[in-house]
Amino acid sequence: MGTSCAATTLVHEDDTLVWEHGAPIREEASYTPIDSRPRTFDTITIPIYRTNGGRHRVLVIGRDITERKQHEQEVKTLKEEFESIFNCSADAICLFDLNGVLLRTNQAFEAMYGWSGRECGGRFLPLSEWNDEVREWLQSVCQSGCQISRETARRRRDGESIDVSVTLSPIRNADGDIVAVSTIERDITERVRTSELLLQSEKLSVAGQLAAGIAHELRNPMTVLRGFTQIIQNNPEKTYQYTDVMLHEFDRVNSIVEELLTLAKPQAVKYENKDIVKMLEHVALLLETQAVLRNIRLVRRFSAKELVIPCVEHRIKQVFMNILKNAIEASDDNGEIEIYVDQVGDSAELRFVDHGCGIPSDQLRKLGEPFHTTKPHGTGLGLLVTHRIISEHKGSVSIKSEVNSGTEVRIAMPVPSVTVKQAQSF
Repeated sequence: MGTSCAATTLVHEDDTLVWEHGAPIREEASYTPIDSRPRTFDTITIPIYRTNGGRHRVLVIGRDITERKQHEQEVKTLKEEFESIFNCSADAICLFDLNGVLLRTNQAFEAMYGWSGRECGGRFLPLSEWNDEVREWLQSVCQSGCQISRETARRRRDGESIDVSVTLSPIRNADGDIVAVSTIERDITERVRTSELLLQSEKLSVAGQLAAGIAHELRNPMTVLRGFTQIIQNNPEKTYQYTDVMLHEFDRVNSIVEELLTLAKPQAVKYENKDIVKMLEHVALLLETQAVLRNIRLVRRFSAKELVIPCVEHRIKQVFMNILKNAIEASDDNGEIEIYVDQVGDSAELRFVDHGCGIPSDQLRKLGEPFHTTKPHGTGLGLLVTHRIISEHKGSVSIKSEVNSGTEVRIAMPVPSVTVKQAQSF
């Protein structure tokens, strides 16, 4: 029934045109079955004559091409969408063959570079310095089979130089072979300039932080020297006893200044095997003069008399100085600060425990950020420097604190295979 209805629909009631034409006529016709979608037929109408030349009958041959027509419409729609995206894109789009010949460009290419697609189509890029670069990129795409991104500088038709971001993508045929490469190119000149301005701003910010950090680090030895000077004023007979320590601190001030002067030409850092216990004892002795003014005791609880680690001695001493000075400032008068040294597996573990005011939890999370400090006149750089130095020594720093109970700073650093001399706490 369906076939009969289709045949009736596809056959013209008036066959005059066929007989007048005198030859087969090919055309497309539509037919909509009941309760179904429209169907499209490719028909050929053939006039058949009698032997005497008279009209005999009309033969109609029809083939259902509905799926083919749908596919063609889909391809047409995709092509229109592609053309719309290609021509309306704000980014320059180019299509290259595998030899680097520019097959096609969009309107944005002309706006960006100044050359029209008509001038460039079927040729290499308009400037010779572009071509070697593009050929290298095309080779990379063909070898990897993947999309790649590059940034480069290009010269426009008017001679102006611009910074460009280029994304290259392989185009494959039905067999999966790469037959061409497309590029999407974007002018990033403003972004590059903005990045350069931000970098310059960052350099100025770092310079400011550095100046504040140097000032912060100079305060430590100056505090020690001031403490010894006060002791000598009250006890002149002890001058000789403290001379060596004071000279050492003057040397420390000088070394900090030298570091500042050599920043323009950084030098290689030399790691040496040093006894961390001895270094810590030396720093504790220096700061004891400051602690004794407030009757604060530095209690050593060392489980090792000797613990050797590869380090830069003056930097590790700087860490100890920062932590102990902070602990003294946070402690109440007549209090005590406990200093622990232990070896835990292949790590040296140092703990500095005070029983002072502690740090609120919301402030604890921000410790180590530049210029964030819990002290009225602090810079916040001491702990930042401490984290950086310990990190450079492949170690870690952690801080626990509770308001009105105190703070514990824990440092862990790797230890090579050495013999650790055990000692009782003292």
